[in-house]
Amino acid sequence: MVERCGRLVGRAVASVANLLDLDLAVVAGSVALGFGRPFFEAAQDELSARACLDFSSAAQVVPAGLGGEGPLVGAGAVGWRGLDGDRADRRTGSVWRAGAPAAGPGGGLVPGWAAPPPRQSVPNVT
Repeated sequence: MVERCGRLVGRAVASVANLLDLDLAVVAGSVALGFGRPFFEAAQDELSARACLDFSSAAQVVPAGLGGEGPLVGAGAVGWRGLDGDRADRRTGSVWRAGAPAAGPGGGLVPGWAAPPPRQSVPNVT
């Protein structure tokens, strides 16, 4: 079962790599991380067999770096962003306002990333 799940994940990642020029797929979650090495070896084998275009042949699937702590770190980040007032990221020194999207270099929590523009609402026509 573990190897089959890994093969299915590898197959899905290969499809995305072939479609979108994906170099790296980071897999998280307690089930995948609990499966361990056999899961990731099967996923990588399937990815290597199916991602055979020039730009996707070197794609890799790896476990998340935070391991089982990922959900806890994510929950903490959501809570931190929900606080009122201005906050500073101690690692980068960037400052953001609560409720505002990350603004990119010097203005957000993810350096070099700019939030997409807000979507325009479309009136309901009945």
